[in-house]
Amino acid sequence: DVVAHAIAESILGALALGDLGKYFPDNDPCRYEWTDNGVIVYKPVHPDIKVEHIMELSLEEGTSKVRVMHTLKNVSEWTVHTACWCTTMFKPGGFMALPFSIAPSDFTDGAKGIRRLVLWPYCRMDDPRIKWGNHYVMARHDPNADEQTKFSIQNFDGWEAYWNRGQLFINRFDYDPDAEYPEGGGNSVCYMCDFMHEMESLSP
Repeated sequence: DVVAHAIAESILGALALGDLGKYFPDNDPCRYEWTDNGVIVYKPVHPDIKVEHIMELSLEEGTSKVRVMHTLKNVSEWTVHTACWCTTMFKPGGFMALPFSIAPSDFTDGAKGIRRLVLWPYCRMDDPRIKWGNHYVMARHDPNADEQTKFSIQNFDGWEAYWNRGQLFINRFDYDPDAEYPEGGGNSVCYMCDFMHEMESLSP
């Protein structure tokens, strides 16, 4: 089992097709249990991937805040390189704000505090839906736009927001400057197509 897993990972890696876990659906029913202020959901462990995903949702009494805790547990006999990928899908027509501030130049260490911007192959820098500002990146959803777009940034500030129809959604998360993040180092992701706007945050 361990040998087969290693061979499959090697072949996919050599072909730049990603990890083995990308090719198994997660459509099995989940086990859940209620807590005093929320619910814990346990995704079944896939026999090939052997990573347990636990998601705990808790409501903060008297507020509109929801805390979501993702936990990945490796139950295999080999090392698994993975990360929590947390997505929220929104109705079309709003806009997303991501903090991406410039900083004073530091001639003593030119790489100190470097900012990462990761573009998917189909992301156009001149896309009219995206405004690349000095302090924020603004992405306005256009339901009439036919092209998809996706990019990520290295989000030091630990928040991203979406505004639509008078409602503001803010996603807050921790950022570890010493950790390695997947997909080029971007931990805050924006994806847009004609029928939805997707906000993503990634763990190390």
